[in-house]
Amino acid sequence: MDHTRFSGGGGGRGQKATLAGLRVGGGGMESYIALPRTFHVKRINCDDRHFTLHAADGRSVRATPAQFVERPMVLPRDVNPSYETHLEQSLAAIPSMYTRDAPLPPPTIHDEILGVIEFNESTHEYLAHIRDQGYSDDLIVVRFMDASAERVKALLPGVHRILADYERIRRKGIDYLWDHGPDDEGTDEEKVAFVEAVVGGILDIYYSGDFTMGFGDDEDSSYFPDGYWMEVHFRRDNLLPVVISMDG
Repeated sequence: MDHTRFSGGGGGRGQKATLAGLRVGGGGMESYIALPRTFHVKRINCDDRHFTLHAADGRSVRATPAQFVERPMVLPRDVNPSYETHLEQSLAAIPSMYTRDAPLPPPTIHDEILGVIEFNESTHEYLAHIRDQGYSDDLIVVRFMDASAERVKALLPGVHRILADYERIRRKGIDYLWDHGPDDEGTDEEKVAFVEAVVGGILDIYYSGDFTMGFGDDEDSSYFPDGYWMEVHFRRDNLLPVVISMDG
């Protein structure tokens, strides 16, 4: 982008900021950023690489455009009783994020359960390949979305809890997909076929500790659109699914 512009506003159920990237000659993109109710933006400054948001209570957040746009995700308000707390966490975490315009040296992380947790320089996130470590055959990767090395280490006890109960949580995710599918009158036999066809592959850990399981179907089935994964999002406090999204 040749120029970026940041604006903020509030009211209603929360606040929203807009980050616009503009190109000389036209074109560009806009990103909308949810802000906590408690962080009332009064002033925005910028320099060559950073924006700084100043709140009415004296707090400030300084980060690059990519750090703001690729901020830690949170579960939606309507399924997340900790939504505002997670927004506060997300905002505070923005300056420490690894992004394309804010490279930071990624330390190596070792864990007794996950083994080596590698840093993927193309996606700027930590991940662990655990297919051969005794878990379900369809669990390939655990990814830590938008987390610094320090945050990954803080999240590890929660990840251990998920992995210890993986098969039960996985089945809850599949049941949730079935119960929220387009056909709510399927037979028991049809559900058995669905359960057998669905495969996983990726466990995404939110910055908050909430998490997502990705599911696809085997090559002989057509439950999901070609080239897409269904993602079931879980809350960390009760390990229960709350919403579905699609990725491809």
